[in-house]
Amino acid sequence: MAETSLKEGFREVRDQARQSEINPKLEEAVQNQPLAPHLLDFKVVLKALAIGAVVALILFLLVSPMFAGVGLLLVFFGAWFGLATLSYGKAEERREAEKSDDEEDEDE
Repeated sequence: MAETSLKEGFREVRDQARQSEINPKLEEAVQNQPLAPHLLDFKVVLKALAIGAVVALILFLLVSPMFAGVGLLLVFFGAWFGLATLSYGKAEERREAEKSDDEEDEDE
């Protein structure tokens, strides 16, 4: 009985996670939340990881391994969100500059 319910559950998950159904949902989420592409940017994640690792190493050497672990988590997520927000802000400035350039070109 447990095997049948496990198989049915596996089939349901497989059917729900089809590629054709995931891509539109992901695209809709990215359009509704403009910060999402910046949060998922690999460069942002790697920079946040590097910052977190450096802080964790410093805390490990100066305080204790437990504080290093907590520091790694806090600094990683803080840097990740901060860097994504900074990236989003720069992208918005570029879009606004392009819009103003386009408007100036149209005026001429």
